[in-house]
Amino acid sequence: MEKKFVMNRDRIFSIGMAIVSIGVMILTTQIKPTFSGISGSDPGSKAFPFAVAILLLLSSIGKFITCNKPDETSFVAGKAGWFRIGSVIVLLLVYTILMKYIGFLICSFFGTMILLRIMRGERRIKLVTYLLYPAILTAVLYVLFNNILQVIMPVGELWKAIL
Repeated sequence: MEKKFVMNRDRIFSIGMAIVSIGVMILTTQIKPTFSGISGSDPGSKAFPFAVAILLLLSSIGKFITCNKPDETSFVAGKAGWFRIGSVIVLLLVYTILMKYIGFLICSFFGTMILLRIMRGERRIKLVTYLLYPAILTAVLYVLFNNILQVIMPVGELWKAIL
């Protein structure tokens, strides 16, 4: 029995991710090495994003090849689904802008709370989840980036003025 080609949302998503990964690979070639004068070359500033882009491209190709089932439900469930997508986009834009002024910790905590609220749909989420999940996620990301990866996280101009 011959399998019929089905264009479903997984395949559409795979195509989108392949395009993004190719774009990241192209943009990665434009990164200037940070420490090229010290050791002769700096593979880290180009190698890591390029490797991630390759893995993303391979994953998207694999997903495109292996998913052959038709969609059971629509990609976006009417106006509510489109409103949810729009809300997430607006939230990410506001999060990015406010991070400069109020810093990573506060933006991430409240941004995650709002994102939970948007994405929950009809499900009920306990108040403790609204408080614990953003707090734990923000703390883990802060420790990971600030302490382990040594990436300076934005403090925020408001806190710089107060402190």
